[in-house]
Amino acid sequence: ITPAYWGSKVNPEMKYLMLDHAFNHDYQKVFFHVDNRNLHSQAAMKKLGATLNQIKPADKMRLDGSMRDTVE
Repeated sequence: ITPAYWGSKVNPEMKYLMLDHAFNHDYQKVFFHVDNRNLHSQAAMKKLGATLNQIKPADKMRLDGSMRDTVE
């Protein structure tokens, strides 16, 4: 979502709706893949009750061409 809605009630409500949909369709787990430098998104995931599963080193390329570690 756009930065104007970060930290508002919209962001957690949207994530709740997506998670509710997934779990009501028999998914057992949902993974959020977040850049290891994106501390804002990592904090948002923790607020939802997410737990760290693993850190995948250099598994995706950023727009600038550098490789990123992914927090899952």
